[in-house]
Formats: sequence, C-alpha cells, structure tokens
Amino acid sequence: MKKFFTLAFAMTFAMAAQAQNYSAEESATGGKLAVEVQVNPFSDDFNTFRLNENKDYKVPSIKLRYFLDDKNAIRLKLGLGINSKKTTKTNNTNTLFEPDLKNYEVSSEVTETKDKSTTFQIAVGYEHHFAIMKRLSIYGGGEIGFEVESFSGNKTANKTYKEASYNEYAGSYWDSNNYRTVSIARSTITDYTRNTTTEYKNQNSKGDLSNNAFFFNIFTGVDFQLYKGLYIGTELGLSFKNTKSKNGYYNETMSESGTINTVYNPSREGYNNNYITYTRTRNYNGETGVTQGLYTTNTDTTTPEPTYSGGTINKTETKGTSFKFYVEPAIRIGWRF
Repeated sequence: MKKFFTLAFAMTFAMAAQAQNYSAEESATGGKLAVEVQVNPFSDDFNTFRLNENKDYKVPSIKLRYFLDDKNAIRLKLGLGINSKKTTKTNNTNTLFEPDLKNYEVSSEVTETKDKSTTFQIAVGYEHHFAIMKRLSIYGGGEIGFEVESFSGNKTANKTYKEASYNEYAGSYWDSNNYRTVSIARSTITDYTRNTTTEYKNQNSKGDLSNNAFFFNIFTGVDFQLYKGLYIGTELGLSFKNTKSKNGYYNETMSESGTINTVYNPSREGYNNNYITYTRTRNYNGETGVTQGLYTTNTDTTTPEPTYSGGTINKTETKGTSFKFYVEPAIRIGWRF
C-alpha cells in the first residue's frame, strides 16, 4: 500500500511537469464544484484515507467545495468511520516455591478484548481565496460542525489455576504412648477454572465514553494545482470544541468451579481430611466514574464465601470544552470540475 501511493504521487507530479502549456489563469481557477479526500501516501496500516488523526481510530471523510466565484466558496465535510479492534493476551505463571514440589503455583489466563467505535461528523463552512498565483491559491475561512462518537465492547477472560501448599507444622498433639509431641503436617491442593465476561455499553474497555460534540474551526490553507482540475493541499487553524459525554456502563459475569483437597498427616480429630467441590457465580453491574457497584453472588460450597453489596451512585454526565491549534497531518487531494 505504501509503495503504491508513493508511486502514484510520483506519477502525478510527472504529469504536472509535462503540462507546461497550461495557462496560469486556468491553473489557479476552475469549475464551480470540487471533491476531495485526505490521503496519507505513506500509511502502512490501511488508514490511507482519513479525517481525524487525534485518536486511535480513523474516520474516512469526503469534502465538497462549491465556488461562488474564483475567490469565494462554501464547503461541506462528511465523515463516517466504523472501527473494530480485537486483542488477545496470554498470561502464564509457573512458580516453584520449594524444590520438593510441595509448594507451587501454575496458572494460565487468556484474555480477549473486542472494542468497537462508530463516528459521524458533519461540518459546513466558508472560505475566501485571497491570493491566487500561477498554480497556488491561499485561502482562509471558518466552519461549524457536529460530531457523534459511539463506543462499545466486550472482554472475556478464561483462567485455569492450580496451587499446592504444604505446612509441616499445621498443628500438634501429645502422644501419650511415647510421651512426646507429634507435629501434624497439612497439604492443600486448590484447582479451579474461572470464566469472566464483561460487556460494555456507551464505552469501550479503555474507558472512552460515547459523546456528542459541537465544534468551530478557523483555518487557513493552500491549494496547489497539479494538472487541469487535479490539486493537492493542506490546512491548519484553531479549533474550539464543546463535548458532552454519556455515562458508560459495564456488566461483569464470573463463573468458577474447582476443588480444594486438604490432607493432614497424621489425621486426627480436629485435623480431618477434607475434599471440597464448589461452584460460584458472581454478577457485577458498574458505571464509569462510580466508585461502588451492585454485586449479586450465588455460591454452592461448604466453605464461607465473601458477600458483595452496594448500588450505583453519583450518576453524572461529563462536559468539557477544548481550544487548540491543529495541522492536518494528511495531504488533501481533490478534483475541481
């Protein structure tokens, strides 16, 4: 992809060099309608056509310009991006605490995350071309627009775990036959499988929130005519943006099943061998920016399990404004009819 666009730009400039008989007046002006996109000819990530470079995702766009005359034009910019990203992470541990294999921990966890985003942007504006030269046109103007960003996602984590622990002095008893104290050793092996699923609404796994925004840009730019109606250009300016974010929610469901095998040597009253099979499920409903959520727990086991309680609180929406200088990082390429 990178080599293709580099070659295309080289051919385009070659065409411009051959068009020496094209008049200066015709080069600087043209038809009333222009259509253009932003292009990064050196992109290797299949995001060659783009609108917004300030985020991890890209928004393809198209811009229409209607020239009232050679110096004045109105413009319409439309952008729509649908992005999906999947990541998989594996975490393995194999820890030996004692050389005799009586104390060890082995675990494997695979986490898969899928994040989705949809972005729509529309902007209308006006531009005035105040300097028209042989192949160069310099302009300035302003535009106002509206943007909607929507985020969602899900995450699954599957974990297998096994742990062995050995305590040589877990207790003792008095051996009256031999008139001595006998130590009681304890060996415990814990083995379980845990599956966790998290669903995100109005947010992704990184915490980006769905939002609506109004923006106003003041810009200046340049068009360079290459061949007849074909031109390239770039812009820079100041941007004012007012953003209102929605509340993000997530639901986490966990299911776990396993065994706990405890063996005492020697086994005595009060130190009885125990083999437990258990299952446990837990559901958590949370809200971004909220420090407390709602837990529900269902446990089937002979050992006590922690309980969870609480409720969603401090439900708020986030608002913010930004004012910044921007430069278009990609090249504008268009055709004027």
